[in-house]
Amino acid sequence: MSKVAARWQFGAARRTAVLVAAAFALKTLQRHLRRAASSPPPLLPPPPGDRRTPAVDAEFLRQILQLARFLFPRLLSKEVALLSLHSVALVSRTFLSIYVAAAEEIRFWLLVAIPATFVNSAIRYLEGRLALAFRTRLTERANRAYFAGETYYRVSHMDGRLANPDQSLTEDVTAFSQSVAHLYSNLTKPVLDVLLTAYALIRTARSRRADAGGPVALAGLVVFATAMVLRACSPRFGKLVAEEARRKAHLRYMHSRIIANAEEIAFYRGHVVELRQLQKCYGAVAEQTNLLLSKRLWYVMLEQFLMKYLWSGSGLLMVAVPIITAAGFADSELAPGTQMQALVSERTEAFTTARNLLASGADAIERIMSSYKEVR
Repeated sequence: MSKVAARWQFGAARRTAVLVAAAFALKTLQRHLRRAASSPPPLLPPPPGDRRTPAVDAEFLRQILQLARFLFPRLLSKEVALLSLHSVALVSRTFLSIYVAAAEEIRFWLLVAIPATFVNSAIRYLEGRLALAFRTRLTERANRAYFAGETYYRVSHMDGRLANPDQSLTEDVTAFSQSVAHLYSNLTKPVLDVLLTAYALIRTARSRRADAGGPVALAGLVVFATAMVLRACSPRFGKLVAEEARRKAHLRYMHSRIIANAEEIAFYRGHVVELRQLQKCYGAVAEQTNLLLSKRLWYVMLEQFLMKYLWSGSGLLMVAVPIITAAGFADSELAPGTQMQALVSERTEAFTTARNLLASGADAIERIMSSYKEVR
């Protein structure tokens, strides 16, 4: 009887020791898991090949050509057709702008309002269709590469350089497609606007026997000085926006990780740690957004001062001086009493037309500079 009691006590002691050891091991494992989860995985740095500072150089042009070959694989394609229609709409809008600027009567101005509004709407529609076509082609290529050779498994379990492939395959492709389509609109039409507006202004000045050399030199000097100042003071908006997108993608990845591991988080009562992680990730996003907004505050102030006020003052000089000094306005066959009235009327009409054309050209140059800022 004593042997049975001793054996029972020994077994109970052994079971108690095993339970204590298991509880201690579980507690230690839980502590280590919480400590490891308290610091979220850091934002992954960009690949070494992407650390080069973005710039409009030979490498940029080479990448644009490679992208064009992929987006437009053949001449007879849907993308080429949309691009052609979009180009026709942009050119039509340029000629309509010049016609509206030179319109002398209100009835002609109202007559062109209906086709002008239709062309404006068509430009936005075709730009959206072009962006959708680019997105479709890029998505198809990215999905084929993602599922080729079990890449989807390697990205998630064997390679940690891309923590959020869902963000890259969806949001990043969409944003890139829209940026490419918008960049084409912001470069093609403004360049054509500048050329046609400059031609119209020079032709008008020569028809009135006015010297166009001084205004052209002043315009070139002002635009060149503005471009140099903005280039020297411009932050790297492209890198700032890319970093903001990367932090947003990391925040989205943290949410998806919580959804995937909800059972383990609830079992170990790790909701406090996960909440701290989400708050830290959102704080990083808010910090980058505040940095971007603060950079834009001072840059936009400088940009508006140069392009709105300095260009307006220079434009008035460019328009007023040739009109005042021109000798081809008044008709010498008019009576003396009506010659001065005709002279003032002609100069006022020429001043209004030239000012409208110059405003259109300045707006086009501003959009070209804004496109360069987005590329950087």
